[in-house]
Amino acid sequence: MANPERPTVAALLPVVAPGQVLLVQRRGLISRLIRWVTSSPWSHVAMIAESAGAVILLESTAKRGAAGVRIETTLEDKTVTGLLIRDRLDLATPDRDAIVQSAWLETGQDYDQGVNVDILWRRLTSLRGWLRRSRAVNCAEMVANAWGRAWGPLLGPKEDPTPDAIASSAMLYDRWRWPAPDGARKATPDDASA
Repeated sequence: MANPERPTVAALLPVVAPGQVLLVQRRGLISRLIRWVTSSPWSHVAMIAESAGAVILLESTAKRGAAGVRIETTLEDKTVTGLLIRDRLDLATPDRDAIVQSAWLETGQDYDQGVNVDILWRRLTSLRGWLRRSRAVNCAEMVANAWGRAWGPLLGPKEDPTPDAIASSAMLYDRWRWPAPDGARKATPDDASA
């Protein structure tokens, strides 16, 4: 039986829209390593898409590579400890569709573990790009590439594709968060225009 405090697909349906970014916080050794290497509270990034009435996440993981999965995979994962949906107010439906279509182009690629190793290497030295694979993407890179091709860059030209860079991108606002910060209500579109 699901924990009633965990978000459900039904609760998210009024909030989600294609092209939104979902940041994920997880427990576990690999997630801790990713958070440490990327200096982020987030260990994973995915893009929200819709397909035949279902909410689909387009993501890149070490297990599956770049693929589409039902959002329930994340919502029911007991290692997930936090979720954040980020969005833009000025995206029209054709813009959202173009971003999602661009993300679908990344599916089928392998997961690029070299990105995280490369980021760690740069934290320790001044060398760049020594362990990159040409046809592989990490989760943040997949999302940033899709936005960059279809709408505009989420990250600055010298920013690494990390969950933290996407979480702090000035191009997006916080649309919804679980768990909500103590004493705070969840973000709404009205918050971004204030």
